[in-house]
Amino acid sequence: MRCKVIKNYTSAFPEPLILKKGENLRVENKKSEWSGWIWSITEKGDKGWVPENHVKIHGNIVEIIKDYNATEITAVKGQIFQVEKEESEWVWVSSENGEFGWIPQKNIEIIE
Repeated sequence: MRCKVIKNYTSAFPEPLILKKGENLRVENKKSEWSGWIWSITEKGDKGWVPENHVKIHGNIVEIIKDYNATEITAVKGQIFQVEKEESEWVWVSSENGEFGWIPQKNIEIIE
């Protein structure tokens, strides 16, 4: 499935979390405009949003149950991407020139 960017988006996190299955994180109560995401902190102190369905929560400790890459893509109106997956109002996309990352679903339109 392909999509077209209908509203510019600039990545908010230049240093994305890249997590491996089995890693543990701490959870911090932080509000988001998107449901299904939790604010997490790695053992090294790196912070970022992680989809709830990628973790198992044990109190304040979160275990990653599948690999996760939090890279966001900076995109401009009119760009075309291939949609790889959807996750809680975000879409993981890739381009023909090798770019990849998350973009809010509200910033794209499915075209085929």
